[in-house]
Amino acid sequence: MPSPLDLSLHDPARLSDDDFRRGFIARQDVLEKLLARLGEVPARGAAQHRLVIGQPGMGKTSLLRRIGMGVQDSAALSAKLVPLIPRAEQHNAHDLHAFWRNGLDALGDWFESNGQSDNAQRLQTDAAALAGRDDDDEGSLARELFRRWLRTTERRALLLLDNLEIVLDGLRGREWSLRRALQESDGVVVIGATSAYLEATARPDAAFYDFFQIDVLGPLRPAEILACLRRVAEERGEAGARVAALLDRDPARIRSLHDLVGGHPRTLTMLYLVLEADDRGDPMLDLERLLDLATPTCRSRLETMAPQARVVFDALALAWLPATAATLAAATRLEVASVSTQLDRLQKAGAVQKVTLAGTGRSGYQVADRFLSTWYLVHHGSRQQRARLRSVVEFLRDHHGRAPDAPRPTTAARGLLPHIVREEPAGVGTDVDATITSIRQAFQRHPNVQPQGHFDELLQHIRHALAHGQGERLLERLGASGPASRLWPLHAALEARVGGEAVLMNLCPEVQGAARTLFEQLGE
Repeated sequence: MPSPLDLSLHDPARLSDDDFRRGFIARQDVLEKLLARLGEVPARGAAQHRLVIGQPGMGKTSLLRRIGMGVQDSAALSAKLVPLIPRAEQHNAHDLHAFWRNGLDALGDWFESNGQSDNAQRLQTDAAALAGRDDDDEGSLARELFRRWLRTTERRALLLLDNLEIVLDGLRGREWSLRRALQESDGVVVIGATSAYLEATARPDAAFYDFFQIDVLGPLRPAEILACLRRVAEERGEAGARVAALLDRDPARIRSLHDLVGGHPRTLTMLYLVLEADDRGDPMLDLERLLDLATPTCRSRLETMAPQARVVFDALALAWLPATAATLAAATRLEVASVSTQLDRLQKAGAVQKVTLAGTGRSGYQVADRFLSTWYLVHHGSRQQRARLRSVVEFLRDHHGRAPDAPRPTTAARGLLPHIVREEPAGVGTDVDATITSIRQAFQRHPNVQPQGHFDELLQHIRHALAHGQGERLLERLGASGPASRLWPLHAALEARVGGEAVLMNLCPEVQGAARTLFEQLGE
């Protein structure tokens, strides 16, 4: 019986190849696609280069390592390709000489890992001899040494370049030289990874315009998260059996967390460890523990931002909802032009994304990484914001826990909200004040419990109110009462029914999904 799967939070590189293979569960479809494309690469001739784009935490680094292992595992691919993974962050690659030196180091590692220690040592000696020699702008000496040693393998090099934006930024002014090298008939094949679209690939006059085939890594869907967690649990022995039972018993716990932190593969390990440590089922406690595990990563991302960019990011993250540059300028007391400049830089870095705001004709912005957004809200938000977040957590847990095909309860369940269901629909639609009073009383009697046990009755009442032209009045009265903030997704769905579906575009993603589902249910 194999030993339980080893897990790593912050340094997957330390995992053995066996544990890494067993733990690489997400992105199998992308892996298979890219390995199939590599199968089409000829021994000589033009090769198609690829670029994988995804926010931090989407699994780019792990995917590159797994591609390299997949090439090694395939007799057909390993016969024509040498998978090389240079250092992850090539800050030293300020010219092409350094770039090819990094390739030489990676080739030496490949020799070493494939039992060719003598070649690895000789290559290292040859590379060290370059240190005292002048090289041209093309890095010709280092490049020729790389090619000479590569010819001994009788294969093409597959460069798996993480953080490609760092490489191209360091090689600014020499991009066309690199492109020419990559277009040689027996040249290297590149699969790069970056967190955002690159300037060097976006402009028609840029060196790498229309050069890479693009693969975008988006968030994992809830069903994928559940499947991945189940696979990890299967590899974790006795401790994993408890998590597997939890996934069967309470999938709503996972779905609510997915809405709040997004579908980042990086969080899978964190989430799994949280579930393995405590299967009692408090989603807010799950969220707090998950965010705590991610604190080092989140802080390091903030520290890379320029001071004024951090000011703008702070205002945007605490706004929670999408915000315009003018709104953020008012919050930060900066000029709108300065805020717009910082938003543009944050957007290019993949930290912020532009969205369309309904009813304004203007663009808004929101934090691109919703995990980071939630982390920031918990660690830097006001007491009121954290309380609202807790309400959203509780709402989402109950919302996902409701069976979609459950029969509608009858009036026998009206004990908590006695005025919500009436025998005659016409009476329901006109008794808005009595209904709001009932909801207030319900929250006063049960301050820590939302009336989810009677949620279908509440939806039925709102449908009747809308059918009798009382939607605006109900919205106004609900907005002036405490339950509006406790039932935020439902309140937003009612707003959309009154003001139009486009209103949902102005919500934060954490609330938007549930609100859209409820919007559709209110129209049934």
